[in-house]
Formats: sequence, structure tokens, C-alpha cells
Amino acid sequence: MIKANFAFSKKKFPEKMKNLIKYSLICLFLAVFAEINSYAQTEGKYELRATWVASVANIDWPQYEDRGKPEDQKADLIAKLDLYESVNLNAIFLQVRPECDAFYNSAYEPWSRYLSWTQGDYPGYDPLQFAIDEAHKRGIEVHAWMNPYRASASTSPGADYFHPTHVYKEHPEWTMTYASGRILLNPGLPEVMSYIGAVVNDLCSNYDIDGVHFDDYFYAYEGTDVALDADEYALYNNGMSLSDWRRDNINRMIDTVYSNIQKANPNIRFGVSPFGIYRPGTPPGIIGMDAYNQIYCDPLAWLEDQTVDYLTPQLYWPTGGGQDFESLANWWADQCNTYGRHLYTGHGSYRLSADPGLKKSVSYSDLHENKNYFDLYINNSGELSDLSLLEQNLKKGTSDPVSAWTLSELGRQINIVRARQLESGLGGVYFSAKDFSRVQGMADYLALNFYTHPAIIPDLTWKVGAIPDAPQNLRSEKSGGNFYLKWDYTGN
Repeated sequence: MIKANFAFSKKKFPEKMKNLIKYSLICLFLAVFAEINSYAQTEGKYELRATWVASVANIDWPQYEDRGKPEDQKADLIAKLDLYESVNLNAIFLQVRPECDAFYNSAYEPWSRYLSWTQGDYPGYDPLQFAIDEAHKRGIEVHAWMNPYRASASTSPGADYFHPTHVYKEHPEWTMTYASGRILLNPGLPEVMSYIGAVVNDLCSNYDIDGVHFDDYFYAYEGTDVALDADEYALYNNGMSLSDWRRDNINRMIDTVYSNIQKANPNIRFGVSPFGIYRPGTPPGIIGMDAYNQIYCDPLAWLEDQTVDYLTPQLYWPTGGGQDFESLANWWADQCNTYGRHLYTGHGSYRLSADPGLKKSVSYSDLHENKNYFDLYINNSGELSDLSLLEQNLKKGTSDPVSAWTLSELGRQINIVRARQLESGLGGVYFSAKDFSRVQGMADYLALNFYTHPAIIPDLTWKVGAIPDAPQNLRSEKSGGNFYLKWDYTGN
């Protein structure tokens, strides 16, 4: 009957009616295309959605009370991953090396004290392998977050704090001890660069991780006295100023790490989350700490040298004011786009009150690892000022209006980044993981308004890796009322 009617319609329909049908079909096609295109521009088919899972000081995982309790640690991580899956996150940045220690079976460094109570104690399982297995079951990538230089996060570790195999015990001459008591590996030593490269290579060669991630800890934020690395500067400066030499040390370390990742597994992506302000006045109107000269961080050099796959600047400020999120995000997107790399912005969800319906008071006790420098500003004399004058400067737009943080601010930031998808703005990362349960309504707000569909991790088109084999014995199987697509594993 349908065929007969169709044949009749071809013979009998007037030309005007045929044109009308064609026009209607074209309009329908354009409407469908517009809907698809709108979805791609607003929600993003390709978008990284991640959260930092901090282990230092037991910020996120494992919880402090779960030290030495492997089964409780496992249950807690599973609950977190289930929550992230429900929000359509597709990656976690899991801190696996907070202070030259390990959350995995390292050939170079002892087990972390944040897993148990004593550095070097076997935690009863392999936390990283467990995280990889459970995350991959849920379609979530695991990026190993490592701190390249920090040997101690504590200002008073005590005489018996370090395990005998810790790098500080085996090579104390490789370290610098700051006035605060914190201990860092000395970036100016070639031995340190080689050591960090070997640690990363070992990790990438033995674990099925999806990425390696560094945060913003290079030279210390408190400032590095010239005496701390004077000997190394005298030996290795090659005619550079102290500042240029220190930046060059960081740049060469980044290059060493990228090269080691490429050798071990070129499919692993590598990125860094620098301080959110490159330099005061960049872009115009931005004020704040000069990371270029304070911690000797030069992410534009890494982009130009093609030694990172992405940047995740820590843009832990709201829109407006002297650290305007939108201005900064757009500037970083332009830089990443210029050099053909990805931008995944860092969002400061930790600034949200547990009840985001309430304005958060100005408080610094819960800043990201006490990163007070996110609230430093330039005073009228052009000097970097401390926190004591913050409240009186809020109205001037010269510092961070912490009280402006709401869920809608988080949504505004997501849309700002998505508007720059064509210029490498391809996702975001939240600090920190516990906020998805700590902040009332945050998980639902994101899932219902911004992450309503799963997203694919953006491709790194410049990376050359192994091409997977075609699926063998592709089939559909029913389990628990759901259908699953399965195929036989061929080893590649």
C-alpha cells in the first residue's frame, strides 16, 4: 500500500506541492542540524570533566580516619566514583605522589604516610591500581597527579618522619629547606631532573594511567632565598640571570618529563595546572601575584616548546574584579589555541559554602592547602599586599570577592569556557573532590544543568600512539535488564 501510494504521488502531485515537500524536508534537516550543533556548542560532545582528588593531608582521599584501613579506603573511593559517574564526570586527577612518596608500587619511593600512619608501610593493597580498575569500569579516566619537587608538606616533620629509602634520606644534598620548614628538591640540580624523569617513566611503564598531571608547586610561593641555591647557580647558570636560570630549570624539567612519558607510553597525556595569573597586567586589568618571578613558572614556554598537552590554570576567582575569571579564561584559551594545545580550566569549588544559598564569609582557613596567595593583590603603591587589608579592598575590585561564590557562579564559568571551544577551551577541573558531596546541591546542579550527557575526552591529535586493533567477535549481551556491547580483547 505504501509503495502504491508513493508511485501515485510521484505521478499526480503538482510541481508546487513537490517543491513544498522538498522545502519542508530541508527545513526539518536544518532544524535537526541546528539542534545537534547547538548541543555541541553548549554542552560539548568532546569535553574533559574532572576533579582533583587530593591525598596530601588526607584532604579528599583517603580520609584521615581511614588511614591504615584498606577496606574502608576502597569503599570510600567506590562511593566517590559512583557519584562522579552520576554527574557525568569522565576523569579524576588522583594525587599519587604528594611528597616524594607513592600511592603505588614505586621502584624509587616509599609508600605514602597518608595511606597508613608511617611512611614506607605497605597499605595492604595497591591504591592506584585499585583506582584505575574501578574508575575504568565507570568510563572515568585516571590522571596521576604528581608533585615534582615537594619532599615534605609539613613544616615540622620530626626526626623520624622520613623512611630510610626516601630521597631526603638518601640524597639530602639534593634538597632545599625553606624558612617555613618545608623541604623541596633543588630544581637547579641535573641529578634532580633525571630523578624526576625516572620516577615518571617508572609510573607510566607499569600502570595503565591515562595522564600525568603536575600542579603549581615549583619554587616555593614563600620566595626562594638566593642562599638556598647559590652553589648550583654558580655552577650551572650559563650566563643567565638568577630568575632566568630558575625558570630554565623548570622548563627543562617539564621537557624531561614529557620526553619520558613519550618513551614509556605516548598515549598518556601530560599537563600542568599553573597559578591562574601569568603576570600582573596580563591580560590588561588583571592584578595579583607574579608567578613568573615568584615561583619561576613560565607556562607559555611549555606551550611554545610543545612539552605539555594541556594547561589547567587554577582560576580560583569569580567573574569581575581584579582577577576576573572571564578575562583570564579567555586569555589562557588564546594562548593554548595559538600553540595547538588544550585548555581545561581549574574551578575553585572549594570556595563554595556547604550551603551555597548562603553568602560565604571572608575566611582563609579552608583555602586550597592554605594557598593564601590566591587572595593577594596589588596595593596603591604597586606592592604585593597581605590579607589584612582584603575586606576593605573588596569594594575597590582589587581583590577576590570570596562572598560572590554561588552555584550560579560555577555555571557562569562553565559557559564562559564552553564559548571558547573553538579556541581550545575543552573542559574544566574542580578543586576539590569532596565538594561534590560537601556542597549541598552542587552535584545535582551540574548534572541537571550542564553535564546532562556523557562527554568524550578530547583527542590529542598531535600525539602518535598505537592504533587499536579492530574489535573481534563484537556482540550484544543482556545483563540485569541492560544490554552491553562486548568484544574479545586482542591485546592492543
